[in-house]
Amino acid sequence: MLSVRGIYENGQVRLLEPVPYKKCVNVIVTILEQPEKLKNPRPVGLAKGMFQVSSSFFEELPDELLDLFEGKDR
Repeated sequence: MLSVRGIYENGQVRLLEPVPYKKCVNVIVTILEQPEKLKNPRPVGLAKGMFQVSSSFFEELPDELLDLFEGKDR
């Protein structure tokens, strides 16, 4: 077993040290620290009055469109 330091960012792990292996090997990635949580949650209604939602937004979608979201072929 070998431990190598690295950084996980934007869905990728970047190794900070060279790895002596040339062939494919199985790995386990252990996250050592949790990302910082927001100290204060964002307040509700920050965009209030900046846009309007039409009443049709709440109408039921057609079956053809729902099928597309669910991956069904027609």
